[in-house]
Amino acid sequence: MVILQWLVVSVGAYFVGSIPFAYLLAKRYGIDVRRVGSRNVGARNVFDVTRRLDLAIVVGILDAAKGAIAVAGSLVLFPDQCHLAAGALFFAVTGHNYPVWLHFHGGRGLATAAGGFLVFHPLPIVFFLLMWLTGYFVIRRNVHVGNVAGALGTPILLWSAPPFYVDLLRTTDCVTSSLLVLITTLVCLQIFIRHLEPIRAIFRQGQHDDTTDSGSTD
Repeated sequence: MVILQWLVVSVGAYFVGSIPFAYLLAKRYGIDVRRVGSRNVGARNVFDVTRRLDLAIVVGILDAAKGAIAVAGSLVLFPDQCHLAAGALFFAVTGHNYPVWLHFHGGRGLATAAGGFLVFHPLPIVFFLLMWLTGYFVIRRNVHVGNVAGALGTPILLWSAPPFYVDLLRTTDCVTSSLLVLITTLVCLQIFIRHLEPIRAIFRQGQHDDTTDSGSTD
């Protein structure tokens, strides 16, 4: 019975998460987001290549809805079994990042994770925003740097947070502090992995700038 429950949740959440809204909506304008811009199947790349803010917002909302629907669906099917809801959140993000329909070429999981945590427990969203702002304004004014700071710092803040804050923002009674830390760490790990490529590009650009500066003359 337990195996069947996990099978239903994981497969269902993965396929919900794997719906490539960015690809489908951009395709209506004759654009394949996998081939242009950052080649990321997400709202940011949709905006970069179409310059349509409204379209990017719609994509972001739909991607967030995938995570919310996966978690809410698990809680409806299996009430008070938050370990299954946590699994639904993880697999929804996995589906977004590695959709089978696009040969596992997907997005970076931020919107889908945010939608899922909004239903599961919103505290990781608060901590992610705090770390994102810190990374963006303190380290480097780059969106990817902010995202990596959020992915690395959120589990640490959550692990060290007093239980009072976990209880204060609890939306589902069965969510425990340990489960919240675990699923946040796993989801943030996915987000971090999907940001390795743009972070490498930033480092390469920095090394190129340093080489150019050192080779220049007054």
